[in-house]
Amino acid sequence: MGRMSIEKTKREKRGFFTGMFSGLSKLIFSVFQLVIASSLIGGFVEYRLYQNEQRVLQTLNLLERFQLGAVGDAQRKITSTLRQTEPAIKDLQNANLSPEAADRSRRQLIEFVIYDSNNGDGVWRELDTMFLFIDQISICVQKNVCDASLSDELFLDYSQTLFENFGDYVSEKRQYAPSYALKAEAFVKR
Repeated sequence: MGRMSIEKTKREKRGFFTGMFSGLSKLIFSVFQLVIASSLIGGFVEYRLYQNEQRVLQTLNLLERFQLGAVGDAQRKITSTLRQTEPAIKDLQNANLSPEAADRSRRQLIEFVIYDSNNGDGVWRELDTMFLFIDQISICVQKNVCDASLSDELFLDYSQTLFENFGDYVSEKRQYAPSYALKAEAFVKR
């Protein structure tokens, strides 16, 4: 019996150590899984932050184009021409005209600005440049390449003003180019 109890004690000790190592290996495996899961989550969060940063940078690139080069030149010419017509528009508002007559006079004034203004040959080329640029902003936002909120802050007021003042020009262009400024209009109306 002495011998059997020694064997039994050895087995119990082995069972205890085997169980202890088995539990320890399960704990290590669980910790390993947690480390991997947290790394994956951290990597995903970092990737999302990187994507957001890239959208903001792309939007800021559009702002640079809006201020410089052909787009900047077009934007400045249109703005300058509209400022020159402000007194005439205010005179129309102060005149005792019927709403229809005031609207007709305003449209004639805008048409003059577009095609025959004192700036030379009007601003129709610049309008085409700006509506194309706003189309590009709309696509950039729609495809999630640009930041929608920042794009709104930077470009939406100007885009709305452009459509308010030159909506008839857009309608006229759509008679022979049906998709003219459609994406720009979607940007303004979203």
